[in-house]
Amino acid sequence: MKTVPFFGTGIVEVNVPWSRSLKDRRQVLRSLVDHLRHHWNVSVVDLSPEDSWDRGTLAVCCVGNSFTAVREKLDALASYFAHREEEGEFHIMEQRFEVMGYDEFSR
Repeated sequence: MKTVPFFGTGIVEVNVPWSRSLKDRRQVLRSLVDHLRHHWNVSVVDLSPEDSWDRGTLAVCCVGNSFTAVREKLDALASYFAHREEEGEFHIMEQRFEVMGYDEFSR
């Protein structure tokens, strides 16, 4: 029996209320992107609109060999975002995380 890979995706929309420029917003999001890539071993991209100084969107993706492992990583990421929100850099407006299996390889 072949192992079915699972992947987790997430979208986190944040508000940076103290931001007065695109540079301010990008600084906060760049810090998050760098930390997530280096410490959590996930793929992440900044999808923020170019015309908003205070709103940002990050997309996150990870892959694992079990539903549980991927779900636990996404839950830990949600906790990380909540912790960073408590530090006051940003407010989470919305976040969604989902785990899916990909059984195409098992055919």
